[in-house]
Amino acid sequence: MRKKVGFQDERASNGTTHPRPDRRYLQTHALCCRVAHLSGITEHLDKFYKDFERMEVLATDGSSAAFLIQALELLGEDGHT
Repeated sequence: MRKKVGFQDERASNGTTHPRPDRRYLQTHALCCRVAHLSGITEHLDKFYKDFERMEVLATDGSSAAFLIQALELLGEDGHT
């Protein structure tokens, strides 16, 4: 069963209006999530993010460099740069 989400324009306390998100962006995002789920990549990403959250510091000998590079590349792909 597909879940349906509704959006409406929202007015903030300072009087500014926050418009609804564009339907095309939401549809594109949903499609990308579906492809990621069906391809199995979400399991890999979940494991990576859990490992990343557990890591408190990087190794001083440089042995965690590959992990850091992978994390930075993923962040760049997510648009958080």
